[in-house]
Amino acid sequence: MRDNAQYSKMKKYYLLLLLGSFWHTTITQNHRAADSTLLEEISQRSFQAAFTCHSRPSQGLLGEVWEGQIAIQDNKYRFTLPEQEVISDGQTVWTHLKTANEVHITDHDPEQMATAPWTVLIDYRQDYVIDSLHTQQTDGQACDVVDLVARDEEDFLQKITLTIERTKKHIKRLEILDINQNLHVFFMTYFVYDVRFGKSFFNFDTNEYQGIEIIDMR
Repeated sequence: MRDNAQYSKMKKYYLLLLLGSFWHTTITQNHRAADSTLLEEISQRSFQAAFTCHSRPSQGLLGEVWEGQIAIQDNKYRFTLPEQEVISDGQTVWTHLKTANEVHITDHDPEQMATAPWTVLIDYRQDYVIDSLHTQQTDGQACDVVDLVARDEEDFLQKITLTIERTKKHIKRLEILDINQNLHVFFMTYFVYDVRFGKSFFNFDTNEYQGIEIIDMR
């Protein structure tokens, strides 16, 4: 049971890291013309969002529902869950495990991260292609829907679908289908662009956490 719980926690962390890497780092690298214009436009701005994620296993098992927040500015990010938080200032990454009262500190390493399943989208042009871009009505709003498909059929993340509200360019929904046919759907419950974050927002101050164990892996 403990191993399953730990796997569940790490899976949530991986999906959050994927969301941040995909939304900002990878799409800003995409300079293809027509189909990618929308993605490139919205990726240039800082944002803050809250979401509910529904994980749906492929083999009839009970799924999970969990909530979190995400903030992105340039190459900085902050992901928050009830049990853990991942913060990066673009150079250092802090992974705060709240229940264990410990923080893991690592260097930001794009090359190493690119080999991990939750960050394979760091170079969109290398790993994914735009399969389709179409419009649909979602909750009474006109939305653009972008489907990204992995070039390699053995990649862990096989398909990613973004639903973007057309007028304000807000992301409303993100779907991730993995190689095991598990579906993870992020529903944005709050979304705002052009946020001005404080200087310390993308840093982790260990002095604010009494008795915290610091595991420096740099």
